Amino acid sequence: MSVLEGRGVPTVTLCTSQFAYEAAQQWQALGHREATVVEVRHPFGHLPTEEVRAEAERVVGEVVACLTPTGATR
Repeated sequence: MSVLEGRGVPTVTLCTSQFAYEAAQQWQALGHREATVVEVRHPFGHLPTEEVRAEAERVVGEVVACLTPTGATR
């Protein structure tokens, strides 16, 4: 993702709230001033499909806003 960001392609790091700080720190270590990190609840891996889907619905607007200049969906 760092390579894509370096080429001007926006990216989003999606991680659980437990690791959001570490993700942002890693981005800074790679030379990026700001990290685009979207958090989902922790723990996540054991959730049933319907709860994963609900969590995705909760953050999809934030992800779109991070990846598009206007934050508008297509």
